[in-house]
Amino acid sequence: MRISGTGLQLVLAREGVRARVYEDSGGKPTIGVGHLLTPAEVESGQIVIGGRPVSYGAGLTEAQIEALLSQDMAPVEAALNQTVPSGLGQPQFDALCSFVFNVGAGAWLYSGRNRSPCGVLRALLSGHPEDVPGQLMRWVHVGGQTDPGLVARRKGEVAQWEGRP
Repeated sequence: MRISGTGLQLVLAREGVRARVYEDSGGKPTIGVGHLLTPAEVESGQIVIGGRPVSYGAGLTEAQIEALLSQDMAPVEAALNQTVPSGLGQPQFDALCSFVFNVGAGAWLYSGRNRSPCGVLRALLSGHPEDVPGQLMRWVHVGGQTDPGLVARRKGEVAQWEGRP
């Protein structure tokens, strides 16, 4: 599966779009639509987009931001397609794309482990998709504190999972 146009629009709304570098809620350098800059990208002042290095110091163009989002979404879709049991509807897949885009594929894979305190993937793998909304709502902390922005985001993802607008 791939994220739908509606799902992508919700990711854009949740993440925001910024042409210049900013700090995310965890204080990490970010650009575009939630692209966390790697140490190498920070040091070089460049991001590889579509196989070509792009300097981002003066900001990214709209086309570069769209290409970077598409590039960043590809591993999210791949991680979900490799791990999620078949049978999810598009709204559920889109909600998970938003979630995994936000927390990262590593956290997604960790959520499938038995010892994970926040088992979104574990709920799916154990045949309990009804537990996903509650598990999503556990992922609302930054630096040990509840983040109101993440609470709102997770509520939106739960609504999306449940097929509500």
